[in-house]
Amino acid sequence: MPKYTFRFLLPAVLLAGGLSAFAAPEPPAAGLTLDSSRHIAYLSGSDEALPLFSPTAPLTRAHAAQMLHSLLTTPAEITISYADIPSGAWYEQAAREMGSLGVMQAGETDFCPNEALTRAEFVRCLSYFFPLRSDAEPFSDVPETHPDAAAILSAKACGWVQGDGGFRPDDPISRIEAVVILNRALGRVPDRDYISRSAPVFYRDVTPANWYYYEVMEASVPHEYHHLGGAERWTSHAAQATPPTEGFYLIDGYLYYYDSARKDILRNESRELLSFSASGQCFAAKTRLHQKMVDFVTERGQARVTLTEMEHLLAEAAAEMDAWNLILINGSNPLPEDFTIPGLTALDNGYQIDSRVYPALQTMLADARAAGYSPMVCSAYRTWDKQSYLHQNRMGPYLRKGYSREKASEAAAFWVARPGTSEHQAGLAADIVDSAYPVLNKSQERRPVQKWLMEHCAEYGFILRYPTTKSSLTGVGYEPWHYRYVGTEAAQEIMSRGICLEEYLSE
Repeated sequence: MPKYTFRFLLPAVLLAGGLSAFAAPEPPAAGLTLDSSRHIAYLSGSDEALPLFSPTAPLTRAHAAQMLHSLLTTPAEITISYADIPSGAWYEQAAREMGSLGVMQAGETDFCPNEALTRAEFVRCLSYFFPLRSDAEPFSDVPETHPDAAAILSAKACGWVQGDGGFRPDDPISRIEAVVILNRALGRVPDRDYISRSAPVFYRDVTPANWYYYEVMEASVPHEYHHLGGAERWTSHAAQATPPTEGFYLIDGYLYYYDSARKDILRNESRELLSFSASGQCFAAKTRLHQKMVDFVTERGQARVTLTEMEHLLAEAAAEMDAWNLILINGSNPLPEDFTIPGLTALDNGYQIDSRVYPALQTMLADARAAGYSPMVCSAYRTWDKQSYLHQNRMGPYLRKGYSREKASEAAAFWVARPGTSEHQAGLAADIVDSAYPVLNKSQERRPVQKWLMEHCAEYGFILRYPTTKSSLTGVGYEPWHYRYVGTEAAQEIMSRGICLEEYLSE
């Protein structure tokens, strides 16, 4: 089936189509007309939980046949069948009637139900049911020799299509273009006041903000009406049988929230941790929060998650992201001035670590030793003065090379953090080496202890904080000995994905 593209049309210039294999339509058969008195629904949307009308999608031959068939005042005698229409298909009778009438055909044996109609074809099919008129100026891009020129000219004379520009007869016609043309042909003019008050049917992709909203309501909502002052006034309508249940919906990977009071999904709204786009898609502030939303909705299944429940979930998740073990400390994110460690616990060799980290660190070291390795902590918690001394010491070689103090400090910070920007000062990091090779250089990565730690550290809540390929993000050179505690959930994701803490916290 060929693929088509189509342009979105403004309501000022509208519509048409045609299969070039056919000549101009014959005059309508006696008594064969489209019903303009009963305002039935002749085109509807999808049947999913939050239905779509797909206004700008191409109108297929199957849908066009069903539209016209539903409006026939008298059933047509069926004299034709098609090889490409399955028995019992929802459009089977409509396609066979339209084919038997000569209104819609594609070939001797095939109907091509899923192909898009052109603008000229749709106008020609519709013109079959109305007397032809010629009292209009032709469109500049529809020559007299065009097979559907007479139908297009008649449509313009009748006011079904308008505009002084081109008609684009061979472009595919969209569903909303077909609706506008058919509403005009049948004299169906939507009652905007009634529709605005009642919001009779919900479509995820059609809102009162769309110029075609009322035209869609006219076409897809069965209603009773009378004329008052020359205008159509709705008196009642057939309510939507099962409106959506309030709550979150996960559709094609996107989250939406249906608000039963508004009879619509939330759109163009921002809340503390949530935002809703113009099309109603819901997003959390960060990727990991968004994934928690998706997981929550998936777990609940048909039991709809309420907005209050989701906001509570996100608040808890956000609090976890701001937990003590996930504090980001680097050159751009120094420790807060009021930062304090609740408590420190000394290791066997005298180094100290945050007391909350101590059990996990001890277990990791013990398991490494049980596996036959000899890990040794050579640095852990540092005071401000200790960090300042180490940084100043690292500045020395750069100062001797003639660097300014500012430049020397900047260069030194790539290897030894400035005071106030070191994870050691938070008591969350430990430098661990092989006791048989207590040297802080790249060769440390080849030691059996480091290989074991890099493979297993996440099981205990630790990450290799400064990987070899992440210096541009961490601001620190590769350190195959520096392990930072972040908790097991975060550690396992960070290590399995090969990302750094900066990336994890930014998602």
